[in-house]
Amino acid sequence: MLSGKYSRGQQSPEGSDRGTLARAQLGERTFAVLDVLRRVAADLGYDVAAGALAWVRQQEATTSTTIGVRSREQLATNLASLSVTLPAGAVRELDEVGAPYLNYPFPWLASIATPLQQGGTRINGVGAAPYRRTR
Repeated sequence: MLSGKYSRGQQSPEGSDRGTLARAQLGERTFAVLDVLRRVAADLGYDVAAGALAWVRQQEATTSTTIGVRSREQLATNLASLSVTLPAGAVRELDEVGAPYLNYPFPWLASIATPLQQGGTRINGVGAAPYRRTR
């Protein structure tokens, strides 16, 4: 679920240079992430691309990051991301705004299947309370 000033179907802010084609392909969720990345990067004095790559690199499940460049400037910016470490608060904010919407069967799996399967144990860092039937 989106928080803050963006929600499904809402238009981009005036003057944001977010054209119709980009909006149709990327959507407001992407632009919400970019807004947070832009703010965090400005606060920390980094380029947005360096901040974005740092965010990806700081994800627990990330083992490597692949970059692609068309210019020396892009290469320099991407390599600069190796010296960027985002504060925990910025990572949490980006994780929240960038969280994917997972439709069925995810809600069912999260609420019933995982607790039934795991019975209160933790497997690979994922835990669930034992399933309790409510009447």
